Amino acid sequence: MRNVLPSISNLPCPTPLFQGQDAPHPALNVERRVLGVLALLLLTALTAPAERDPFWPIGYAPPKPEPAVKETPEHPKPTPPAKPKPPAIKPVSEKDWADARKSIIVSGFARSSQPSTGKTRALAMINRRFYAPGDTLCLTNAEIRFLWRIESVAERDLRLSPVKAERLTAAPLPNDLKTSP
Repeated sequence: MRNVLPSISNLPCPTPLFQGQDAPHPALNVERRVLGVLALLLLTALTAPAERDPFWPIGYAPPKPEPAVKETPEHPKPTPPAKPKPPAIKPVSEKDWADARKSIIVSGFARSSQPSTGKTRALAMINRRFYAPGDTLCLTNAEIRFLWRIESVAERDLRLSPVKAERLTAAPLPNDLKTSP
């Protein structure tokens, strides 16, 4: 007898999920089987934990995880040191007023009249500015600001009355404007 191979068309087919006339497409049954096997492999791969990382050195054990909530005792903030009080401001003396009065330079006197009303006005030129009676003269001398009121300007006689004097404090300069020694 001769070895005769059976024809391919006569081989038995594996049983599909849907048998008989209910099977819509035999190719869909194969896809369903492949998807089922893949899903089974994924589920086993995801649920199986690795015992150790293959890239860790031999004998290495990862550190134990610390508790998530850790209470830290609250320390009170230290109080900032008290700012030192500025030195007492020295009062302005009569000598300071006299020194400031000496620095006033009277350059001249002027008298003006308005022809329509006949009103006459006397002015004094003090430190290159004109002042009339009732004006306030401000002058800074030896870090003290002096204020005088001009009482009268008559016949080249200037009468000043002191109003106020205050010592000036040096304001700190911003960092970019400080001068270096």
